[in-house]
Amino acid sequence: MADDEDETTLSRLGRELAFAEQAVRQPGTGAIGNLECRLADLQVRFLTTPARSLGDLEAKLHVVRGLVASLGSRGYLLDLVESTIADVRSIAAQNARPANDPD
Repeated sequence: MADDEDETTLSRLGRELAFAEQAVRQPGTGAIGNLECRLADLQVRFLTTPARSLGDLEAKLHVVRGLVASLGSRGYLLDLVESTIADVRSIAAQNARPANDPD
């Protein structure tokens, strides 16, 4: 999440995954085989790394959002994913508040 001082493994993996996916789609990519192998490795690592925080859960949801958005026109599933991301952020913000802070 944006407030975390140290980056989570899933956040870093999510960014690397997005970068590799974008690189594979670039025209004229010379080492496409290497990029595809890297992408496959990142996908497996991202899938098998358990979420240990709300930040990790949000990182996974952002990957899901990217996949859903790539399916075509906006619809219920994309709205559901975005709503869930908003819920995770809200819960994280509530958890970050001091216990004596009034709502």
